[in-house]
Amino acid sequence: MNEFTITELEAAQKAILSTIRKNEKAKVTLSQKQTPCTSQMTMVAKNLRVHYIASSLIAKALEKDFSYNYSKQELEEAMRAIPLFIQRIEKVKPKFREGTPQHTLAIRRIKAFHISLALIERELDL
Repeated sequence: MNEFTITELEAAQKAILSTIRKNEKAKVTLSQKQTPCTSQMTMVAKNLRVHYIASSLIAKALEKDFSYNYSKQELEEAMRAIPLFIQRIEKVKPKFREGTPQHTLAIRRIKAFHISLALIERELDL
């Protein structure tokens, strides 16, 4: 029983990997500052962890990777964080004109996070 098509999962994986790359670049940029802000570094690290979990679960659903090894606590933390990511994207999405790359990216990320949330719920048997 798979509620998502391969196309949907692949699109979600692409969007999550894009978000991971963006956060990894932010982490490098923050660490290169003369006085790095540790709270920002901590936030980026936590966000990355959630994105890695989402990516791993999508890969598992695509049957491309079985190296999944996250605890129930990590999944629950991700489940609490993902709605906040969706909320942030929903908040800025109206600023982007429809049809622009930014608007399209926002829509893709929202869909990807919804899929990730469903996969986490399935993993936790909710």
